[in-house]
Amino acid sequence: MGTSTNPVETVAIVDLGNDIQFTYSVSGIVYTLNKLSLRLKQTSKAVYITNADGFNNSPDNQVLPITHDMVSTPTFASNDELFAGLLSMSSGVALGSSGAGGGGNNTWTSGQDFTATPTTGTSNITLTGLSWTPGAENIASVTKYSATGDKETLNTSNVVVSGGVVTLGNEDDFEAGDTVSVTLIGPDKGYDQAGDQFLNFVTNQDSEKWTSPEHLIDLAVDAETNYFVIPMEGYKDLSAHWKFTAGGTVVMTLWGTNNADADDSAVTDWVDISGDYLTKTLSGTTEQIEVLENLFFLKVMVRIVTTGTTNLADMYIKKKAL
Repeated sequence: MGTSTNPVETVAIVDLGNDIQFTYSVSGIVYTLNKLSLRLKQTSKAVYITNADGFNNSPDNQVLPITHDMVSTPTFASNDELFAGLLSMSSGVALGSSGAGGGGNNTWTSGQDFTATPTTGTSNITLTGLSWTPGAENIASVTKYSATGDKETLNTSNVVVSGGVVTLGNEDDFEAGDTVSVTLIGPDKGYDQAGDQFLNFVTNQDSEKWTSPEHLIDLAVDAETNYFVIPMEGYKDLSAHWKFTAGGTVVMTLWGTNNADADDSAVTDWVDISGDYLTKTLSGTTEQIEVLENLFFLKVMVRIVTTGTTNLADMYIKKKAL
Protein backbone atom coordinates (compact mmCIF):
# COMPACT_ATOMS: atom_id res chain seq x y z
CA MET A 1 0.00 0.00 0.00
CA GLY A 2 1.48 3.29 -1.07
CA THR A 3 1.47 6.50 0.88
CA SER A 4 0.03 9.80 -0.28
CA THR A 5 1.54 13.20 0.30
CA ASN A 6 -0.54 16.35 0.34
CA PRO A 7 1.00 19.08 -1.81
CA VAL A 8 2.48 21.98 0.09
CA GLU A 9 0.74 25.33 -0.38
CA THR A 10 3.22 28.03 -1.33
CA VAL A 11 2.72 31.68 -2.17
CA ALA A 12 4.24 33.72 -5.01
CA ILE A 13 4.37 37.46 -4.32
CA VAL A 14 4.51 39.91 -7.24
CA ASP A 15 4.84 43.70 -7.09
CA LEU A 16 2.34 45.13 -9.62
CA GLY A 17 3.24 48.80 -9.12
CA ASN A 18 0.22 50.08 -7.19
CA ASP A 19 -0.84 46.61 -5.98
CA ILE A 20 0.74 43.47 -4.54
CA GLN A 21 -0.41 40.09 -5.84
CA PHE A 22 -0.41 36.87 -3.76
CA THR A 23 -0.86 33.63 -5.77
CA TYR A 24 -1.40 30.33 -3.88
CA SER A 25 0.10 27.28 -5.63
CA VAL A 26 -2.38 24.57 -4.54
CA SER A 27 -5.71 26.34 -4.17
CA GLY A 28 -4.99 28.60 -7.10
CA ILE A 29 -6.44 31.60 -5.22
CA VAL A 30 -5.06 34.97 -6.23
CA TYR A 31 -5.32 38.00 -3.92
CA THR A 32 -4.52 41.44 -5.32
CA LEU A 33 -4.22 44.05 -2.56
CA ASN A 34 -3.88 47.78 -3.06
CA LYS A 35 -0.69 49.19 -1.59
CA LEU A 36 -2.23 52.41 -0.28
CA SER A 37 -4.61 50.51 2.01
CA LEU A 38 -2.30 47.59 2.77
CA ARG A 39 -1.79 46.75 6.43
CA LEU A 40 0.87 44.44 7.87
CA LYS A 41 1.33 42.93 11.30
CA GLN A 42 4.11 40.65 12.49
CA THR A 43 4.03 38.42 15.55
CA SER A 44 6.33 35.61 16.62
CA LYS A 45 4.34 33.21 14.42
CA ALA A 46 3.66 34.96 11.10
CA VAL A 47 3.20 38.12 9.08
CA TYR A 48 -0.46 39.05 8.67
CA ILE A 49 -1.64 41.01 5.62
CA THR A 50 -4.98 42.76 5.11
CA ASN A 51 -6.52 45.64 3.21
CA ALA A 52 -9.26 46.33 5.74
CA ASP A 53 -9.45 48.32 8.97
CA GLY A 54 -8.52 45.46 11.29
CA PHE A 55 -6.98 42.01 11.52
CA ASN A 56 -10.14 40.09 12.42
CA ASN A 57 -11.23 37.58 9.76
CA SER A 58 -14.79 37.98 8.51
CA PRO A 59 -16.62 37.50 5.18
CA ASP A 60 -15.83 41.13 4.38
CA ASN A 61 -12.31 41.18 5.74
CA GLN A 62 -9.72 38.72 4.40
CA VAL A 63 -6.54 38.39 6.49
CA LEU A 64 -3.63 36.45 4.97
CA PRO A 65 -1.22 34.83 7.48
CA ILE A 66 2.08 34.07 5.74
CA THR A 67 5.43 32.81 6.99
CA HIS A 68 8.70 33.27 5.16
CA ASP A 69 9.02 29.54 4.39
CA MET A 70 5.64 29.59 2.61
CA VAL A 71 6.87 32.13 0.05
CA SER A 72 8.19 30.53 -3.13
CA THR A 73 9.20 33.80 -4.81
CA PRO A 74 10.92 36.01 -3.91
CA THR A 75 12.72 34.12 -1.14
CA PHE A 76 13.07 35.41 2.43
CA ALA A 77 15.31 34.02 5.15
CA SER A 78 13.06 35.03 8.05
CA ASN A 79 9.73 36.59 8.94
CA ASP A 80 11.62 39.80 9.67
CA GLU A 81 12.86 39.83 6.07
CA LEU A 82 9.37 39.02 4.78
CA PHE A 83 7.84 41.91 6.72
CA ALA A 84 10.57 44.30 5.54
CA GLY A 85 10.18 43.12 1.94
CA LEU A 86 6.41 43.65 1.93
CA LEU A 87 6.83 47.03 3.59
CA SER A 88 9.35 48.04 0.93
CA MET A 89 6.99 46.91 -1.84
CA SER A 90 4.05 48.79 -0.35
CA SER A 91 6.12 51.97 -0.09
CA GLY A 92 6.90 51.98 -3.81
CA VAL A 93 3.62 53.43 -5.05
CA ALA A 94 3.63 54.81 -8.60
CA LEU A 95 1.92 58.10 -7.74
CA GLY A 96 2.67 61.63 -8.90
CA SER A 97 5.48 62.61 -11.23
CA SER A 98 3.74 62.22 -14.57
CA GLY A 99 5.61 62.65 -17.82
CA ALA A 100 4.87 66.37 -17.71
CA GLY A 101 5.96 66.64 -14.10
CA GLY A 102 9.44 65.23 -14.38
CA GLY A 103 9.30 61.83 -12.63
CA GLY A 104 11.71 62.30 -9.72
CA ASN A 105 11.79 60.44 -6.43
CA ASN A 106 8.71 61.48 -4.46
CA THR A 107 8.83 58.89 -1.63
CA TRP A 108 9.91 60.32 1.75
CA THR A 109 10.71 58.03 4.68
CA SER A 110 11.31 58.76 8.35
CA GLY A 111 14.79 57.98 9.59
CA GLN A 112 16.17 58.99 6.22
CA ASP A 113 14.38 62.19 5.15
CA PHE A 114 12.74 63.34 8.40
CA THR A 115 11.98 62.32 11.99
CA ALA A 116 8.69 60.80 13.20
CA THR A 117 8.04 60.68 16.96
CA PRO A 118 4.90 59.10 18.51
CA THR A 119 3.42 60.73 21.62
CA THR A 120 2.70 58.23 24.40
CA GLY A 121 -0.93 58.24 25.53
CA THR A 122 -2.19 59.66 22.23
CA SER A 123 -2.51 58.53 18.62
CA ASN A 124 -0.36 61.48 17.52
CA ILE A 125 2.93 61.41 15.60
CA THR A 126 5.09 64.54 15.29
CA LEU A 127 6.98 64.99 12.01
CA THR A 128 10.10 67.18 12.05
CA GLY A 129 12.86 67.95 9.57
CA LEU A 130 10.74 68.23 6.41
CA SER A 131 11.35 71.05 3.94
CA TRP A 132 7.66 71.08 2.94
CA THR A 133 4.30 70.96 4.73
CA PRO A 134 2.54 67.55 4.54
CA GLY A 135 -1.21 66.97 4.56
CA ALA A 136 -3.38 63.92 5.11
CA GLU A 137 -3.17 63.12 1.40
CA ASN A 138 0.61 62.65 1.73
CA ILE A 139 0.44 59.83 4.32
CA ALA A 140 1.24 56.59 2.48
CA SER A 141 1.88 54.25 5.41
CA VAL A 142 2.68 54.16 9.13
CA THR A 143 4.35 51.17 10.79
CA LYS A 144 4.46 50.76 14.58
CA TYR A 145 7.25 48.88 16.34
CA SER A 146 6.24 47.94 19.90
CA ALA A 147 8.57 47.52 22.85
CA THR A 148 7.83 43.78 22.77
CA GLY A 149 9.08 43.45 19.18
CA ASP A 150 5.77 43.24 17.31
CA LYS A 151 5.40 45.22 14.08
CA GLU A 152 2.14 46.51 12.65
CA THR A 153 1.14 48.85 9.83
CA LEU A 154 -1.41 51.24 11.25
CA ASN A 155 -4.79 52.31 9.91
CA THR A 156 -4.51 55.60 7.99
CA SER A 157 -8.10 55.69 6.69
CA ASN A 158 -8.99 58.37 9.27
CA VAL A 159 -5.97 60.65 9.50
CA VAL A 160 -5.60 64.36 10.25
CA VAL A 161 -2.36 66.31 9.74
CA SER A 162 -1.99 69.74 11.31
CA GLY A 163 1.16 71.70 12.12
CA GLY A 164 3.37 68.70 11.43
CA VAL A 165 1.36 66.45 13.79
CA VAL A 166 -0.31 63.32 12.39
CA THR A 167 -3.38 62.06 14.28
CA LEU A 168 -4.57 58.51 13.53
CA GLY A 169 -8.29 58.58 14.30
CA ASN A 170 -8.85 54.83 14.02
CA GLU A 171 -5.91 53.67 16.14
CA ASP A 172 -5.32 53.09 19.85
CA ASP A 173 -2.99 55.37 21.79
CA PHE A 174 0.74 54.76 21.63
CA GLU A 175 2.39 53.09 24.61
CA ALA A 176 5.78 53.75 26.17
CA GLY A 177 8.52 52.22 24.05
CA ASP A 178 6.59 52.38 20.77
CA THR A 179 8.41 53.75 17.74
CA VAL A 180 7.10 54.38 14.23
CA SER A 181 8.23 54.46 10.62
CA VAL A 182 6.27 56.84 8.36
CA THR A 183 6.28 56.91 4.55
CA LEU A 184 5.03 59.99 2.71
CA ILE A 185 4.27 60.60 -0.96
CA GLY A 186 5.29 64.20 -1.51
CA PRO A 187 7.04 66.59 -3.88
CA ASP A 188 9.81 65.30 -6.15
CA LYS A 189 13.17 65.46 -4.43
CA GLY A 190 15.14 66.12 -7.59
CA TYR A 191 13.05 68.71 -9.40
CA ASP A 192 11.67 72.22 -8.95
CA GLN A 193 7.93 71.64 -9.07
CA ALA A 194 7.02 75.34 -8.82
CA GLY A 195 8.76 76.10 -12.11
CA ASP A 196 8.56 72.55 -13.48
CA GLN A 197 12.22 72.85 -14.41
CA PHE A 198 14.83 70.14 -14.33
CA LEU A 199 17.53 70.81 -11.76
CA ASN A 200 21.12 69.66 -11.69
CA PHE A 201 20.94 67.69 -8.43
CA VAL A 202 24.41 67.93 -6.85
CA THR A 203 25.06 65.48 -4.03
CA ASN A 204 28.49 66.85 -3.08
CA GLN A 205 27.87 70.56 -3.04
CA ASP A 206 30.75 72.97 -2.45
CA SER A 207 28.74 74.60 0.34
CA GLU A 208 28.82 71.28 2.21
CA LYS A 209 32.62 71.23 2.22
CA TRP A 210 33.08 73.86 4.90
CA THR A 211 31.37 74.99 8.09
CA SER A 212 29.83 78.32 9.01
CA PRO A 213 31.88 80.55 11.35
CA GLU A 214 31.91 79.23 14.92
CA HIS A 215 32.56 81.45 17.95
CA LEU A 216 34.99 79.04 19.63
CA ILE A 217 36.36 81.34 22.37
CA ASP A 218 34.65 84.17 24.26
CA LEU A 219 36.61 84.84 27.44
CA ALA A 220 36.70 87.63 30.02
CA VAL A 221 38.98 86.25 32.78
CA ASP A 222 41.74 86.98 35.24
CA ALA A 223 44.42 84.32 35.87
CA GLU A 224 43.18 81.05 34.33
CA THR A 225 44.04 78.22 31.95
CA ASN A 226 41.28 77.29 29.49
CA TYR A 227 41.03 74.55 26.85
CA PHE A 228 38.92 74.60 23.68
CA VAL A 229 38.67 71.40 21.62
CA ILE A 230 37.97 71.40 17.85
CA PRO A 231 36.84 68.01 16.40
CA MET A 232 38.60 67.51 13.04
CA GLU A 233 37.28 64.12 11.89
CA GLY A 234 36.34 64.62 8.23
CA TYR A 235 38.10 67.99 8.04
CA LYS A 236 41.67 68.95 7.20
CA ASP A 237 41.94 72.76 7.02
CA LEU A 238 41.04 75.45 9.53
CA SER A 239 40.94 79.23 9.46
CA ALA A 240 41.21 81.03 12.80
CA HIS A 241 40.57 84.67 13.65
CA TRP A 242 41.59 85.65 17.18
CA LYS A 243 41.61 88.88 19.17
CA PHE A 244 43.32 89.20 22.58
CA THR A 245 43.23 92.10 25.05
CA ALA A 246 45.79 91.54 27.78
CA GLY A 247 45.06 93.26 31.07
CA GLY A 248 47.83 91.03 32.41
CA THR A 249 49.06 88.47 29.85
CA VAL A 250 47.37 86.23 27.29
CA VAL A 251 49.24 83.32 25.68
CA MET A 252 47.79 80.86 23.13
CA THR A 253 49.14 77.45 22.06
CA LEU A 254 47.76 74.81 19.66
CA TRP A 255 47.75 71.07 20.41
CA GLY A 256 46.85 67.98 18.39
CA THR A 257 45.97 64.33 19.12
CA ASN A 258 44.73 61.14 17.49
CA ASN A 259 43.91 59.63 20.88
CA ALA A 260 40.13 59.57 21.38
CA ASP A 261 40.67 59.25 25.15
CA ALA A 262 42.88 62.34 25.44
CA ASP A 263 41.74 64.59 28.31
CA ASP A 264 39.96 67.68 27.00
CA SER A 265 40.87 69.70 30.08
CA ALA A 266 44.62 69.05 30.17
CA VAL A 267 47.53 68.47 27.79
CA THR A 268 48.03 64.79 28.70
CA ASP A 269 48.10 62.70 25.48
CA TRP A 270 48.27 65.90 23.39
CA VAL A 271 51.26 67.26 21.40
CA ASP A 272 52.07 70.96 21.07
CA ILE A 273 51.86 71.75 17.32
CA SER A 274 51.97 75.55 17.63
CA GLY A 275 55.34 75.84 15.91
CA ASP A 276 54.22 73.62 13.02
CA TYR A 277 51.02 75.49 12.17
CA LEU A 278 50.98 78.97 13.72
CA THR A 279 53.16 81.86 12.54
CA LYS A 280 51.20 84.89 13.81
CA THR A 281 51.51 86.64 17.16
CA LEU A 282 50.16 84.34 19.88
CA SER A 283 50.39 86.53 22.99
CA GLY A 284 49.67 89.98 24.35
CA THR A 285 47.12 92.43 22.96
CA THR A 286 46.73 91.44 19.31
CA GLU A 287 44.28 90.60 16.51
CA GLN A 288 45.36 88.00 13.95
CA ILE A 289 43.95 85.69 11.31
CA GLU A 290 45.58 82.58 9.87
CA VAL A 291 44.83 79.55 7.70
CA LEU A 292 46.05 76.21 9.11
CA GLU A 293 46.32 73.58 6.37
CA ASN A 294 46.53 69.78 6.60
CA LEU A 295 45.42 69.51 10.22
CA PHE A 296 44.91 65.79 9.69
CA PHE A 297 44.22 64.98 13.35
CA LEU A 298 41.29 63.43 15.22
CA LYS A 299 41.00 66.71 17.14
CA VAL A 300 42.98 69.82 17.92
CA MET A 301 42.89 72.00 21.02
CA VAL A 302 43.50 75.69 21.67
CA ARG A 303 44.93 76.41 25.11
CA ILE A 304 44.66 79.96 26.50
CA VAL A 305 46.77 80.83 29.57
CA THR A 306 46.13 84.19 31.23
CA THR A 307 47.71 85.95 34.21
CA GLY A 308 46.82 89.16 35.97
CA THR A 309 43.35 90.66 35.57
CA THR A 310 40.78 91.80 32.96
CA ASN A 311 42.00 89.66 30.07
CA LEU A 312 39.77 89.23 27.01
CA ALA A 313 40.03 86.56 24.31
CA ASP A 314 37.86 85.92 21.25
CA MET A 315 38.28 83.39 18.43
CA TYR A 316 36.17 82.52 15.40
CA ILE A 317 36.94 79.44 13.28
CA LYS A 318 35.83 77.82 10.01
CA LYS A 319 36.62 74.23 9.02
CA LYS A 320 37.08 72.83 5.51
CA ALA A 321 36.31 69.20 4.70
CA LEU A 322 38.68 66.66 3.17
